[in-house]
Amino acid sequence: MTISYEKVFPILFDHVLNTNIQKTSLDSCLGSVLSSDILSTIDHPPFDKSAMDGYAYKTDDLRKNIDLNIHKEIIKAGSLFNGSIKSGECIKIMTGAKIPGNCNAVHRIEYTEIKDNKLHIIKQETSRNIIKQGSNLKKGEILLEKKILESKDISLLSSSGISEVEVAKPPKIAIFSTGDEIKMPTENCSDFQIFESNGIYIEQTCKSLSFPIKFLSIIKDNEENITDALSLIKDYDIIIFSGAVSIGDYDLIPKVLNEFGVDAHIHGVTIKPGKPFYFGTKDNKAFFGLPGNPVSTFICFNIFIKPYIYKCMGYDYENDKNNIKTFTMPLSVNYKRKDSTRKEFVPAKLVQGSRGIEVFPLEYKGSSMTHILASIGVLMVIEIGISEIKSGELVDVRFL
Repeated sequence: MTISYEKVFPILFDHVLNTNIQKTSLDSCLGSVLSSDILSTIDHPPFDKSAMDGYAYKTDDLRKNIDLNIHKEIIKAGSLFNGSIKSGECIKIMTGAKIPGNCNAVHRIEYTEIKDNKLHIIKQETSRNIIKQGSNLKKGEILLEKKILESKDISLLSSSGISEVEVAKPPKIAIFSTGDEIKMPTENCSDFQIFESNGIYIEQTCKSLSFPIKFLSIIKDNEENITDALSLIKDYDIIIFSGAVSIGDYDLIPKVLNEFGVDAHIHGVTIKPGKPFYFGTKDNKAFFGLPGNPVSTFICFNIFIKPYIYKCMGYDYENDKNNIKTFTMPLSVNYKRKDSTRKEFVPAKLVQGSRGIEVFPLEYKGSSMTHILASIGVLMVIEIGISEIKSGELVDVRFL
């Protein structure tokens, strides 16, 4: 029985797979999901440091309106100054260097001039130009909230002296494409056949997200071949089929999975495109069936399967307050549709318009338009019952 879009996620998330936690080094954790918040192991910065190139001194000396003697040494970043700065003296210091213990200000080079080895102030400072120890972040405070690790996060972890982190072990994913008409690009393709795209898209997308995945094979549209393919899934947690999940004579995936003992939880969702979407489980494995048309596969993977995979890793992709997926923006042109009985995800892009950034629906003749995938920037979301939207009206836009 076909269900509404709103009912999909409670069902998916009620059947999340059990995954483990593993330690991984910084050089191999890109795209991983932190198992918990990370606390800072040090103060940021770890010492009082100079905010710019200049001269360190005691502010009391400036009140005497005297030129300062310049110490012979220079403090550069990464070096330790063991001496002492006397009253009436200053020392040249570079950006990021540790402030000598008896100094409390830095005067930038541009506001000074040198006369007879003495520092003369030509312009007063409005601040002391020192970044105080722990002023950015104190030891024990949250350094990173639980999230998907990006390169900037790994840099932050490294700056805190953290060399490895605990992350969720991602589920292993297998993908099959189905159809007698499907050929790999390396094969001969007759004029009644087409080249593979869906399995390749899912495989490459998962790799870009650091999900372990294997494109196992193309399956012909018969029960024997599909059953044989199921013998290959032993080492995988999530199995995705592209095609053969609707209600046609050769849409055999749901039937064979049922005979295999898979409990079907979803078969059909009131969305466009992607209505035949399938989800089932068996023995801590999840089975997904995607429509064969490329745009349907693209949309169902992004709005259903990707959030499910992240949920298995303990991360709420849909509801992360720091990574909002849907925004409201003005439509750039008038838009009409004939069928308003389903929630629709319309391929679109963002353009600069008279009202600022606007949503421009792509020319879209159906979910078989493979070439449109390269142009999709966002998905315009149209709710059930809405058949017409005027230019300038606000629409919901889902970022990918």
